[in-house]
This record gives sequence, C-alpha cells and structure tokens, in this order.
Amino acid sequence: MPLSTINLQWLDHNGQRAYPFSELANRVDESGSFTIPNSLLLSVYLPIAAGVQVDFDKFFLRSLDVFAVGMSLELHYSLGNRSVRAALASIPFARHSPFKSYALSGVDDFANSQGRIVVGRLTDLTALPAGSFRFSLQNSSLVSDCIRPSLRGVTSITVVNGVESSGPLYGDIILKAGASSRLTVSSVSGSNTIRYDAINGEGLNNSCDCADNEVLPCIKTINTVRPNPSGDFFLQGNECIEISNIANGLLLEDLCSTPCCGPEELDKLVPDLNKLSVSVDRLERLAAQLESQMQSLTTNILASRIGSSSPCSG
Repeated sequence: MPLSTINLQWLDHNGQRAYPFSELANRVDESGSFTIPNSLLLSVYLPIAAGVQVDFDKFFLRSLDVFAVGMSLELHYSLGNRSVRAALASIPFARHSPFKSYALSGVDDFANSQGRIVVGRLTDLTALPAGSFRFSLQNSSLVSDCIRPSLRGVTSITVVNGVESSGPLYGDIILKAGASSRLTVSSVSGSNTIRYDAINGEGLNNSCDCADNEVLPCIKTINTVRPNPSGDFFLQGNECIEISNIANGLLLEDLCSTPCCGPEELDKLVPDLNKLSVSVDRLERLAAQLESQMQSLTTNILASRIGSSSPCSG
C-alpha cells in the first residue's frame, strides 16, 4: 500500500493494489499480452449457500471480454483439471462512473448466488487493446473474503407447475391469493408464518345458480320439465322410437319410417323421373291441342246444320 497518500477510502486503496485478486496472482492472461489493471476491479462479493461445499480459494476470474461499448466478465470455480461457471457480470461504459457497483449473477450450480462487483476508473483499461482474454486459477484467483457463505435468508423462489418451471425469482416477491384460496400472515413468539387455506365461499368465487356439487354451465330444465330430486331426467321410447347412447349424447331413431331406398337406388330413379316429367309435359300439350281441335269441330258441325235447314212456311 502506498504510504504517501493518506485519508483514502477503502475502494481508493483497492485501486492501487491487486485486491480483490490474490497477492500471488499476477493477473496476466494465458497469451501473456494483457494484464488486468489495479484500478479496474475494486471489490467482489459473491454469497454461496451454506449447504454448498466449496473451497473459497478456488474461485477465479476466467474470462474478460472488452469491447468499445462495455465489458463482460465470468467467474469460475476450479475443479482441478477443469472449471465450472460460477457468476457473470456486464458493465456498460456509457453509464459507468468510478466506484459504481453492478450485479454479479450466479449461474448453473451457483444460480442461487446473487452478488455485487465494484468497478473503478476505466482509464487504464481503455488504454489497452480490446479483445477477449482468458485467465487461469494461478493468475487470477480471488481472495477468500470475496466468497462468503450465505447463512440466512431465502436466496430465491422457484414456482413449479407440472413440468413447467418459472426459474429462480429474486428480489421482492409477492404471494397473492387466487380464487378459492386465502393467505394469512401471523407472527407468534417471533416466528413469522404464512398460512395457505383452500376454501369454499368467502366471496372469492363467482356465485353458482346450480345446486351443490353441480358445475356451470348446466341444464336446469327440458321443455320446462325439471329432473327428480336426485337430478335424474328420463327419456322413454316406444315401439317406433328407439333411444341409444352415443359419444356425449343420445341417438333417437324412428324404426317405423326407415327409408327402404338408399342413395344408390335413388340415384338410379332420378333419370327415370326426369324422363317421366318430360313425357307428362308433352302429354299436357297434346291434350290442350286436342281440346282446341274438338271445340273447332263442334263449332263447324253446328254451323253446317243451321245452314242446311229450310225456313218454316205458314
């Protein structure tokens, strides 16, 4: 730590030393062409659930991607010959100011971890070439106090409905009662309790006009006739009407008026009926002509008889 500068805050001191990296980490990438400036990362905090068995000295910065508009980094946990992802963070340069903190979101096996990362001044970083850089555990290991056990509190809530999952929910979460349900909050002897009740009534459901145990929409009457007290409604046939069950309904058949001809027979009769209709029309025309000729013949016969008669003499 430089002794010539006094009255600096903790983050100011971190901008002039390797922290949050280990004192043994040289912060040089695997290609040997890039070194993480002291002024870039000032603090890292990543809570790990107490039930997860990890070695706090095996977390390190695996990748740092630097672009013109921002940067992203990825923390890993070492498993010896390989490593697994632990957390991610993205920092946009346009909205950055020195000592600003950003969300450090856990992923995969560490998805319940939600931490913070503090970024210092970007002057030293922007003076270096942009690109994607990879680091090893030896070169970028984090000090153990950056990784802390999360001993209390709910880290996240996941809602599962059948095979569908909401994924981890963080922050302020509201439990809201729906239809036929009620949530009651109570505190007894310092213990906070949320009680869930599945209920009937209480004004939480729309009213049903049907009797108990019936589900809307329902059939109440048929031709104003109601069912018996047990809810049964009877349909009765006779020697000509047969009632049988079908899918989701009943089939009514008139056995006394079943047609004797099917579509094939009717198709054969249609041409003959058309011919018969034409013949009837022709016969009607001939009958009209015959009637006209008979009237003309009657008139001629009467005229000839009257013309051949002699006048009577007195």
